[in-house]
Amino acid sequence: MSVKFKGDWLYTKNWLAVAPVKLNREISKIMENFSTLILQKIRMHIISQDLDWPALASSTVMRKGFETIYIDKGSFYKNMVIERKKAGKSTQWQIRPSKRYAKGSGKTYQDLALFLEYGTIKMPARPLWRPMFDEVKKIFPYEDIKRAIRF
Repeated sequence: MSVKFKGDWLYTKNWLAVAPVKLNREISKIMENFSTLILQKIRMHIISQDLDWPALASSTVMRKGFETIYIDKGSFYKNMVIERKKAGKSTQWQIRPSKRYAKGSGKTYQDLALFLEYGTIKMPARPLWRPMFDEVKKIFPYEDIKRAIRF
């Protein structure tokens, strides 16, 4: 018994063979660009000090010699990374502080980010990542992903 197909089955078969690879490549490019944009925005918030953080304690200002938050020698700023991870056939993008240890503190930059984000017993919270998440979810590239799916 044979089956008679209607339509362009050869085209469909070929399209299905390349679609996952092509789609993954397109979405990966979109997410890499979006990740770079997020990292730039995070760094701009650190430089501009515009997130309505509580002021540093006077003892901290005396020790540091200046009032800026998140900036001592620029190491926290410089140690934020975009990491590309393969997960099976797909790619995941992460933006995070480095897992490296901050000089003299015995803590990783990830630890310091948590202390700054949520505060400690001795220090008020100075959120950077949560406001950034709220800001970038409004500009997530949904339309670019829809166009990539349509290719």
